[in-house]
Amino acid sequence: MENLSRQIRTGPFGWSLEATPGRGNKSDNPGAKILLTGQSDGTATAVGSLLGGTNHELVRVRSVEEVVALVSDTSVDLILAASNLGDLSTVELCRVLKRSPATQLLPTFVVGAQGDWDGEARAIEAGADAFLALPIQPRIFHAHLNSALRRKALLDKLDDSESILFSLAASVEERDGALGKHCERLARIATSIGTALQLPSDDLVALHRGGYLHDIGKIAIPDGVLLKPGPLTPEEWRIMEAHTVKGEQICKGMKSLRNVLPVIRHHHEKWDGSGYPDHLRGDQIPLLARIIQLADIYDALTAERSYKPALSSAQAIAVIRAETERGWRDPFLVDRFAELLPSFAAAEQSVVAPDVSQLSLRALARQVNHEHRLTSSPQPSPSESFTVRPR
Repeated sequence: MENLSRQIRTGPFGWSLEATPGRGNKSDNPGAKILLTGQSDGTATAVGSLLGGTNHELVRVRSVEEVVALVSDTSVDLILAASNLGDLSTVELCRVLKRSPATQLLPTFVVGAQGDWDGEARAIEAGADAFLALPIQPRIFHAHLNSALRRKALLDKLDDSESILFSLAASVEERDGALGKHCERLARIATSIGTALQLPSDDLVALHRGGYLHDIGKIAIPDGVLLKPGPLTPEEWRIMEAHTVKGEQICKGMKSLRNVLPVIRHHHEKWDGSGYPDHLRGDQIPLLARIIQLADIYDALTAERSYKPALSSAQAIAVIRAETERGWRDPFLVDRFAELLPSFAAAEQSVVAPDVSQLSLRALARQVNHEHRLTSSPQPSPSESFTVRPR
């Protein structure tokens, strides 16, 4: 190992990371950052040798937490799931990554035994981009690697109308400097809630996108109304409330945002029908809109603003429960969210500075890691349960 690896840095959680730099020969995709998961020194040696004639950087990770920390900064180009991370198998890790909106397009290879047809089938079913049998054949390895990195490079360069919409949404945040990274936090919190509720992957993607796009309609609201420091007049409130409909109109031409439109239009409805724009009530309000609203309220309450201090998680949930008693929020969803708060607090305490961006992947890891322990006892279906609304 000493000849192949060198310690390059200590991660934010104090973990020791090893890199295998292979500077020298050209490749189709120079300079890629590749994560190799697991404890297998033999596989690390083999992969290090295969990358010896490339410009790629190999980083070894030995825990789920390390994977979460490194993929969160979006600089990782490919993951080689070589051996288990604690109780999480390589196939389960692949499933986690492919179910998270933040990493579903990240190329992921699963390494397994020669002739393990069942393992290969399970890896493909989990969404693996390739299954590499040991001993890894150099030509096969480089063919898969270059193909995957070429696809990723194309995706990274996409500049379509969807990316323009996300840029517009970011500009809404920039107009109000007090928001900070509100949309990013909201997207992560909402997908964490959706994961805990075991929603399908399409819904998790919609929640992630909805977190960024829910207030995109505010791009059409004049600064005099949007940034007014004092109370709004009735006419100004009508202008402000129109942002939900305007946001839906802005995004309705995108097929990929079809599931996000109800979030954009209905995230200000209330359980008792007193919200806007359509005065929906109860289960009439789309579930994803209720989740976004609850995440929106929680983030607003726990964030510091020029006109108020940040509330603690306990104080924020007390406010939300009070609003539930007034008939504004879905009692079931509020109860479920309150159950999640300890895991949010644990994630915040585990890093030097709170990083909500890791929550959805952590939640997915916990869920997938324990799927085999689930019993056949009936689970509440989304249609039976969840409902919520922001202010």
